[in-house]
Amino acid sequence: MMKYYLLTAILFLMNTMMLQAQGNSLDQEAANFLRESGKLYVVITILVTIFAGIAIF
Repeated sequence: MMKYYLLTAILFLMNTMMLQAQGNSLDQEAANFLRESGKLYVVITILVTIFAGIAIF
């Protein structure tokens, strides 16, 4: 049973390593656009407010 958990953990780690190796230029362009227009800070503020509301509730 321990071998199964170890094998599963190794497979998940290898999968995330392969995903990080992919280029993310499109994501950087979208983030730069939102940052330049000031909308990124609005999105972050809304997310923080939602998570704070969930934590308080």
